[in-house]
Amino acid sequence: MKNAKYAKLWEVFQIIFNAMSWQAAVERGFSINNELMVENMKEESLIASRFVYDTVKSSAVHFSEIRLTPRLKRNVRAARMKYQLHLEDQRKLTVESEKSRKKKAVQDEIRAVESQRKLLKESTASMSQEAEALAMQAEKKHSFILLAKSNAFRQKIHESEANEQSLCKQAHSLKEKLMFME
Repeated sequence: MKNAKYAKLWEVFQIIFNAMSWQAAVERGFSINNELMVENMKEESLIASRFVYDTVKSSAVHFSEIRLTPRLKRNVRAARMKYQLHLEDQRKLTVESEKSRKKKAVQDEIRAVESQRKLLKESTASMSQEAEALAMQAEKKHSFILLAKSNAFRQKIHESEANEQSLCKQAHSLKEKLMFME
C-alpha cells in the first residue's frame, strides 16, 4: 500500500537521478578537457588531445605498457611534420590576408581621392561658368562690383585647379603603390 502511494513520487526521483548522472558524465568530460588543456591551446589541439586520451583510456593496455615501435615513432614524426606544415600554411594565410587588406585599403583610398577630384572638377566648372556670367553682366552693366565677384571666382578657380592637380598626383602615387603591392 505504501509503495502505491509513493509510486509517482518515485518516478520523479528516478528521472532526477538519471538526469544527474548524465550531467555528471558531461562534467567529467569537462574536467578531463581542463586537465588536457594548456595555455593558449587551440580548439583543434584540444580535440586531438582528447581523441588520444579517449583512445588510450578505451584500450585494454595501460598507458605505461604501450610499446614504442618504429611505426609509432614514424607516425609521431609525421604528425609533427604535418603540424609544422599546418603552422606554415597558417602563416601564409595570415600574410596573404594582411596583404589583401592593405591592397583593399589603398584601393579604397584611390576611390576616395578620385571621388574628391571629380567633385572638385565639377565645382571648378560650375565656378567657371558663374565667373563668365558675372563678367558678361559686369561688361553690360559697367559694374565694378560684378567684375570684382567674377575675379574672386577666378581666384577660387585657380585654387581649385591647384588642389585638383594635387589630388591627381596623390591618386597617381597611390596607383603606383598599388602596382608595387601586386
